[in-house]
Amino acid sequence: MPQIIGLLLLVSVLIWQLSPKGVDALAKESTGLGQGVFSTEYVVKAVSVMDSVVEPGAVGTLYPARLSSRISSLIQSMPVDVGSWVKVGDPLVILDTEQTRILYRRALSELQRAEFAHQQSQQQAESINAGLNFAKMELQRTEALVKQKLASEEALDEIRSRYLQLDSAHQAALKGVSQTLAQISVANEALKETELQLQWCIITAPFDGLITARMAHPGEMAIMGQPLVVLENPQQKILLSSIRSQFFQKIGLGDSLKAKFLEQECLGEVIEISPSLNPSTQTFGLKVLLSKDCGVALGTFGHLLIPGSQKSVVRIPKNFVTTSGNITMVNVKGPNGVDKRMIRIADLDNQKVLVLDGLKENEVILK
Repeated sequence: MPQIIGLLLLVSVLIWQLSPKGVDALAKESTGLGQGVFSTEYVVKAVSVMDSVVEPGAVGTLYPARLSSRISSLIQSMPVDVGSWVKVGDPLVILDTEQTRILYRRALSELQRAEFAHQQSQQQAESINAGLNFAKMELQRTEALVKQKLASEEALDEIRSRYLQLDSAHQAALKGVSQTLAQISVANEALKETELQLQWCIITAPFDGLITARMAHPGEMAIMGQPLVVLENPQQKILLSSIRSQFFQKIGLGDSLKAKFLEQECLGEVIEISPSLNPSTQTFGLKVLLSKDCGVALGTFGHLLIPGSQKSVVRIPKNFVTTSGNITMVNVKGPNGVDKRMIRIADLDNQKVLVLDGLKENEVILK
């Protein structure tokens, strides 16, 4: 008996729902009319905002140092790896010094030989100069005696000939002194060069920083000029980006811009703008020095927000929006009741959303 009564009640409900009054009541229930479901109204207002142009970029450092060897030599050891933090002066690459030391010893030997030769030629010049001074005095004395008819012309000619020979020998000795001085200078330069090469066998950090790349290993040949490690200062981060040609005149050195990353926004200062246009992309290169409190990692991809023109946008409270799967809707108050209208939105923050399409200024939404 109870089952029969329940069945009769269910049939009665279905008949009522199919009746005109039942259909109208269900329609009102679905829109919220007549039930006080909507307790809050919001008048849609448009606001004027600065439209931002978004340009992609990647985080790098201000002055990355690609360190290479100044000589070609075998790599003996590399006490650092990618991720190593180093201080200024710390050794990064140690090259084999055997060949350089051989060159150093050879240059030192050449310098010592040149110094000995210079000493010998100087002593010889001094000895000849002493004989020349004596010959000069004897020549002057003999000339005086000839005038007094106390010495013959033959004796004077012999003394003059000896003086001229000594003078010629003295000039040659002085020339030898100059030549040995030049040899000492050349040997000194060669020695200094080998001393520098010995210093170049140890490549040190020019500043405090982080090793971000290593392109060689111990036992390999370091070729002169070939980069071995990359050292960067992560305290000086920059966003490497570009700017389209139509916005070039709107950006200047020293301008403050926002950089947006996945989890945060950072302020930055424009420090470099390329003066030449890239013909393939129609953009100018741009470097923005990020603030020191910007905690993004090197290599992080981000976007640079470049101020554009003023535009009118619609923002509404987030709690007025309902979602069903991928569809976003709002309840819009109209002349004939409440309509559920689909809209396109973009998140602004936890309280408001930006309406991209579907709502106009002065329309009233309900919740």
